[in-house]
Amino acid sequence: MIFTLLAIFIGLIAAYLAYKAVSVLWQNSWFVGFCRGIFGLTLLALCGLVALTAYDVYSYKQVLQEQVVATINFDKIEDQHYFAVLADKDGKEQRVEMRGDQWQLDARIVKWQGYLATFGIKPAFRLERLSGRYYDIEQETTAKRTA
Repeated sequence: MIFTLLAIFIGLIAAYLAYKAVSVLWQNSWFVGFCRGIFGLTLLALCGLVALTAYDVYSYKQVLQEQVVATINFDKIEDQHYFAVLADKDGKEQRVEMRGDQWQLDARIVKWQGYLATFGIKPAFRLERLSGRYYDIEQETTAKRTA
């Protein structure tokens, strides 16, 4: 919930910057217009960057307590070749083919420290990548990889 509110707040900042950029670009005069145009385009670029930041923050999910973040089921197709179904805590499923003897699920974790931690904001995570690995180092370097 806090990340949704944070993303909305950052999105509002982006909307305000876009409004200011358009209002600066709409006024007339040659040199002043050129300077305003450069400034307005810079504000639009900044608006895009802030909007992308809001989208990135929105992709994180807050960890309220110890909980299951994903469930993975494997069906063996052949030796070292599997069909995996990854279901996150919201029930959204992804189906992928995996090769190897082991699997690894990578996640990005944000843990707040310092001033932001005093607000009681809990850590957040985002699942990044599911990949397969081989026991044998020779296979690991030469065989087909999945991620």
